Amino acid sequence: MYISLSAKEPNITMTMKIFENPLVLLAITFGVYYGVLMLQQKYKSVFLNPVMLAVSVLIGYLVIFNISYETYESNAGMYIDFWLKPLLWLWVYPYTNNFPRSRNNSCLFWYLSLWVV
Repeated sequence: MYISLSAKEPNITMTMKIFENPLVLLAITFGVYYGVLMLQQKYKSVFLNPVMLAVSVLIGYLVIFNISYETYESNAGMYIDFWLKPLLWLWVYPYTNNFPRSRNNSCLFWYLSLWVV
C-alpha cells in the first residue's frame, strides 16, 4: 500500500499551526514563569530567576518549532504588552506624588519613554 506525502502535509501544517496558537503561546509563557517562580520560592536559589528561565525556555520553544519572533509578538506578545503597560503606570504613579513638583514631570517623561519603547 502506497501513501503519498502530499496527503499528510495538511496534517503536519495543521499540527504546526497549533503550536503558533495565541492561547498555547500565552499558556507556555505564563506556565513556565509561574512554574519557575514556585521552584524559586521552594528552593530559595538565586539561579532560579523566573524571567531569565522563562525567556530561555521560550527561545528554545520558538527555535524548535520554527516560530519567528514576529509571529510570537503578533499572537501572544500583544496581549502581554497590553496588560503590562498599564501596570507599569500603576507601579510608577505612587512615586510621582512623593517627588517635588520639578521632578514630577521627569517621572512622567520616563514612563512615557518606556511605553514608547
